[in-house]
Amino acid sequence: MVRGGGDKGDEMELQCGELAVVDYVDLSVVTALRFVQGECGEDADETFVQQNAAIRAMATEFLKSFLSYVQGHQAMEVSCMMAEPLLEILSKVIRSHNTVMQVQLLGLLRIVMSKSHAPGPSTHELAQRLGKRADNIEKEEREKAKEKPK
Repeated sequence: MVRGGGDKGDEMELQCGELAVVDYVDLSVVTALRFVQGECGEDADETFVQQNAAIRAMATEFLKSFLSYVQGHQAMEVSCMMAEPLLEILSKVIRSHNTVMQVQLLGLLRIVMSKSHAPGPSTHELAQRLGKRADNIEKEEREKAKEKPK
């Protein structure tokens, strides 16, 4: 939801993929996540590929720093919002054997998990969702490994 926009303080909801943007903090996170997701086509120029890799790494570092400054309930909400997309991205970089981004994303996930930790049902729900997603990723990887001719 983006607040404002009207004389009466109307609220609009802006959806970015499956991520709902509520305020400028969310918008900053969603924008940075899009840069982290950035992938090059197979026919991309080598210079572009290198520049894209640098931008992805910088966006990941930005999210680490940004999340370190966000506090309290907002940090927990943002962390929970980021967790699933980060696992999706991590799955892709694992498949592509991109070790630099794997290290970057694992560092970011460490911060996300520490910021999302608070007693209550929301943390339990997040842990369950992340566990299920990790299981699904693992199953997909095993199925792909079986399909590959040896």
